[in-house]
Amino acid sequence: MQMATVEFKPQLRFANNRTNSTEDDDDEDCWCPNSTEVEEEEEDVEDGPHESPPPPPQEEQTIEDIMAQLPEDLRQKVKNAIWVDNMLNQIIDESTDDKFARVKLQDELNANLSTDPPPIQRKCTLLAADVPSQRKYYQKCCENGCHCEFYGGSNATGTTVDDPFVGLSESSLPTSKAVTPAALPSVVLEPLYDPLEFNATNNISDTGQDAAWTMELFQRLDRIRAVCGSVCTNSQSPEAWMTHSVAIPDANLRLTLALDLEANCPALMANADIDAGDPTVPFPPPTKLHPHYNMGGGGNLVFYKRRVDVYLGGQALQNKWTQEHINTLIQIYQQETVTLTPDQQQYAPTYDIAVTKILKEKFISIGIATKQRVLVIGSEKPWVEAICLAMGAQHVTTLEYGSIVSEHPQISTMTPNEMRDLYAKGELAKFDVVVSWSSLEHSGLGRYGDALNPWGDLLAVARAWCMTTDDAHLVLNVPCGQDLIWFNLHRYYGKMRYSLLTTNWIQLDGAEHPPNYFDVGNKDNNYIAFTFRKVTDFSPYLDKLGQ
Repeated sequence: MQMATVEFKPQLRFANNRTNSTEDDDDEDCWCPNSTEVEEEEEDVEDGPHESPPPPPQEEQTIEDIMAQLPEDLRQKVKNAIWVDNMLNQIIDESTDDKFARVKLQDELNANLSTDPPPIQRKCTLLAADVPSQRKYYQKCCENGCHCEFYGGSNATGTTVDDPFVGLSESSLPTSKAVTPAALPSVVLEPLYDPLEFNATNNISDTGQDAAWTMELFQRLDRIRAVCGSVCTNSQSPEAWMTHSVAIPDANLRLTLALDLEANCPALMANADIDAGDPTVPFPPPTKLHPHYNMGGGGNLVFYKRRVDVYLGGQALQNKWTQEHINTLIQIYQQETVTLTPDQQQYAPTYDIAVTKILKEKFISIGIATKQRVLVIGSEKPWVEAICLAMGAQHVTTLEYGSIVSEHPQISTMTPNEMRDLYAKGELAKFDVVVSWSSLEHSGLGRYGDALNPWGDLLAVARAWCMTTDDAHLVLNVPCGQDLIWFNLHRYYGKMRYSLLTTNWIQLDGAEHPPNYFDVGNKDNNYIAFTFRKVTDFSPYLDKLGQ
């Protein structure tokens, strides 16, 4: 079974006074990062000469200027490639300044267009070469003389292959367990931002927002999709999900795999777009995002009501955690059966006291007393953190939209911005356990001042995967039942979305839940948690994908 990698379409070829042809696959015309020359390609006439595009633009021209000079038929053919200009700052190497990169892009566009787009023939495309997390693989490919197409093309002998690593010795292959040299067909994504949709007469979006807001949103989401890989593309449709997941015996959830996640971790962790805020709380989302929210028909999207609880970028609802308060919580939660007296109600968890029993049982099952570091995603009050410490965890770090000051020596807090900064400096030690209770279902819906993002919840767990040890565990609670979004309140997670949410995490406690658990949805589902173990070795599952 094949796994898919991500490619935005089309990487079209611009040509001045050229016609279509077939390119030879000689080693010496391989284009690689830092190459000083690109060999011109011979082309054979198929349908007669095409109308010539305008001369190459000057450096000060924008991509929109280039588009405006093209004939209408060419403009339609290249519009899907224009998203590149709007995401250069995100995907180019940090050592390359924006102006230089844009000039490179304009040169590439003008050198590689034809009116009948042939299959991409570049040995290493500009975009692929400039994605830092992938550069080393393409560089290896070029150095060894094979065809460096983004998981597709021909090798040095001209044989058509889907494997970019054909021709490389075993020692030169990437050593990461998260990357396999198996054949990986491309997944083609339509960019959300289309410059032809935004013109002088288009001032209002279908959400009532102005066109500038919609343009910024779509450009931001395109930048996110450029780095999130199969974590995002697996949610395009039920078929895409099934193709990239495998049934696990005695589990309620299929294991969804993203083989490219480890390679994409640095870009995902550095991406500020994922953590963007939007205090306008748009309702409903733009129509163009509906199929991304409902997973191509895999779930239902209901516009329930506009709920506003904005605090992203500000202070959390309970923004100071005192040592005295947390120590009292720890003492209460160390009881075998947790009870609260009438004067102790301030120490109650956010949800019913019964959830403390559920969490304690889950923590015992994963041996949390032997774990050094725990990450809690989303926390209004430190009740989850206190249970972790009560059960023997050494240290807890809370990741929350709003800022929190913790005075307890065993609890640290960080905002997404602080997390990215620590990760970039190499100062974020890996976690042994990740816990989240009724938080992720809100990500990307805008209710809390976060920007719209159909993949917000998936990316939060993917980032957690990037921040954890190889034998890490995940304890997770979200509303369950059938796949549904009550926009903008929260999601309900069915078999598809929950499996996507826990990409590269395998369920451990299927025997504790009824087989038809996800066929119904009710309030009681809020009081059930699932336990997972991180997957880093994909080899046992690759031949079972889609089954």
